[in-house]
Amino acid sequence: MIEPSSLHVSALWPHLVAFHATMLLPLVVGLPPIVAIMESVYVMTEREIWRQIARFWGRLFGIALLAWAVGSIVLVVLHGVDPGRSVRYLHGLPELALTLPVMALVFAGGVALWRRFGDWLGVRRLRHLLVTWLWMALSTLPVLGIALVYGLMDNPAGACLDPGNLQVRICDLPAALRNPAAQARFVHLLGASYLTGATLVLSVSAWYLAHRRNVQIARRSMTVAASFGLAAALSLAVLGFRGDVPLSFWSFRAMALLGAWAIALFGVAFWRASRRQLDRRGFLRLAALSLPVPWAAGALGWLASEAGRGPWLVNGLLPVTATQAGAWETAIAAVACAAVAGLFVAGAILSLGLVRLGPEGMKMWPADADAARKY
Repeated sequence: MIEPSSLHVSALWPHLVAFHATMLLPLVVGLPPIVAIMESVYVMTEREIWRQIARFWGRLFGIALLAWAVGSIVLVVLHGVDPGRSVRYLHGLPELALTLPVMALVFAGGVALWRRFGDWLGVRRLRHLLVTWLWMALSTLPVLGIALVYGLMDNPAGACLDPGNLQVRICDLPAALRNPAAQARFVHLLGASYLTGATLVLSVSAWYLAHRRNVQIARRSMTVAASFGLAAALSLAVLGFRGDVPLSFWSFRAMALLGAWAIALFGVAFWRASRRQLDRRGFLRLAALSLPVPWAAGALGWLASEAGRGPWLVNGLLPVTATQAGAWETAIAAVACAAVAGLFVAGAILSLGLVRLGPEGMKMWPADADAARKY
């Protein structure tokens, strides 16, 4: 039972990291493979429009990457000034003391690299394509780190508890690396991120087509997003989590309903793209309005997972009642939540401005591209 006079660590730091990951991570992970596919088509066909398509979606990825890097650095700083968090209880697990600094350094440096290569500043096609595909591989690292941490919290394979200081340590490293809960988390988070990136591309492109803007870029973008998103949605259909408490029960079913909607949406998009019938206004409206679906499904999935573990911080090993936080820890967590939420809002505002401007407004593609045979 959680006492009213205190907050438990399990309700603070792990869920703050979850919020940071749920809001920003899907785009950082989900957009690079789509951009890589688009750029690969350009390298194979040498058609200029595909280079501009990759540039435009790469700009949106850059905004998400910047917000993620800054957010990771904020979490590292706040974690460093506040020693009273769950890391002291999870000593020995690959927790935030290692995961967040690595992610912050990787992505902060990555922002500079993407800024250098994002606009093709004198970089040859194949070299630029190699960098893009390497970005896709690099973007999976934070997913792997989060999957390992929360997988061990779900199933502490290879971990043991020191009852003297309530510290969880890894006793068997090979068993921890083979943890099936961590592997399932990794695959599920990766598929959810890919679905989120595909939904963004599909919804924004549908909005362009509905308003008869950037038609050539929007049609091609929707075709790529339809096939990629359908594969991601179908992969998620065979994975999931079920709990035995009401919150987990209903969260899981709501998530499954949104997943079914995503499968239907991308199935219809794939069918229409194959028949070159993407201009139906009713479908375009539904696709544009479906933009929040993957984020809502991700939040519901996290509720189902975390409610299913309670009342344990580390399932079957460390109960939340043994880890309490005081007013100082609570205040730090509140500041961190506000900072991460602010970064998400700022990223959303910047992305919206970029979408409203569009490729034509950014001089990436002429408005009369239909008549330009050289493309």
